[in-house]
Amino acid sequence: MWSDDHRSLITDHADARMVQRRKNMFSSPRCICADPCGEISGRQIRGRPVGLSLLETTIAIGVIVTGLFAAFTLVIANRRMSDETGLRFGAVAAAREGVEIVRSIRDSNWLQEGTRAWDDDIAGSAGSYTGVAVFSPATAMWQLEYGAEAFTNAKARVVRRATVTGETYWTQGESADAVVDPTPYHRLIDVYPICDNGEDIEIGPPCDAVANPKVGIRVRSRVQWTSRGNTHDVVAEERMFNWR
Repeated sequence: MWSDDHRSLITDHADARMVQRRKNMFSSPRCICADPCGEISGRQIRGRPVGLSLLETTIAIGVIVTGLFAAFTLVIANRRMSDETGLRFGAVAAAREGVEIVRSIRDSNWLQEGTRAWDDDIAGSAGSYTGVAVFSPATAMWQLEYGAEAFTNAKARVVRRATVTGETYWTQGESADAVVDPTPYHRLIDVYPICDNGEDIEIGPPCDAVANPKVGIRVRSRVQWTSRGNTHDVVAEERMFNWR
């Protein structure tokens, strides 16, 4: 038989153990996650997944690829536009040069008044008013050669040639097998007579020297080139008269 003192001691000890369990329960709660207590799970933080799912990864890759494709397309478009602008700039220069060539021949004739008519070498003929411009490095002079009526004529091709000193120049009228540096341009220069009555003659005989004399010329310089399968044209036109 237990004495009252023994029973009291056992009861006090049980109560102390119960209090200690309660303290441990509230001060150090048991970890219910799969990882050891006090460590954060590598797969979950605050109930949300840390890594990317397959769907999110696919969407991210799609966005990146779309952005790169758009940037690449823009670069190609800018490159093409730059190339087309450069070709058009050269064509405009070649067309304007055709007009200035005819003007220089007329002005040179004026300087030789008495020995040359103002329209010598630019008058054309009843058979053709369309030709090409040929430069002579020996005389540093231009002359017009008539007879090339179409851009497909080999003489209509604008080419680069070099002088003996290495200087380059543009010219026309070269044969297809000539040792030249061809450009993408073809040029035709039309020189139509302007009669005293204001009529421009594009086909047929020139102005009547007595009844309807020639007072000027209508110069039209046409340049054509092909780029990326498309044909482009540029035209420069000006009227010139025998007036000083």
